[in-house]
Amino acid sequence: MDDARHRNEAAGAASSRWVATLLCVWGAATLVAEFATAFLSGPWTLLPVGAVVLPFAVWATVYALRQRAYPRGLAKRYLPVVGAWTALHLGYVLVLVRVGPGDVAVALIGSVAVAAPLFAGALVESRRR
Repeated sequence: MDDARHRNEAAGAASSRWVATLLCVWGAATLVAEFATAFLSGPWTLLPVGAVVLPFAVWATVYALRQRAYPRGLAKRYLPVVGAWTALHLGYVLVLVRVGPGDVAVALIGSVAVAAPLFAGALVESRRR
């Protein structure tokens, strides 16, 4: 009985680790891509970046569902993270349209704000047991 409980706890910890890692990688990729794109070429090139990252989120969800040790309530837990990321991304694009390309402060603050929900989700997931 204790052995089965131990295996379930280990499986839960393993699933939390890979989800936290996935969210950190997604956050870092978002931060770098949005900063570089906004600073170098302007807001309209961010739309293709979003079109690349959203299929990555779908792939990550499918991958999670195929694992034996996926966390319960995956969609319910990560829908707010993805929703916040999407809303902040669209808001950031609108700000860049008004400001224009090349403003380092706007690019840095905006890219950090857009990546923040992903890093927050990774922090919450890393503390799950």
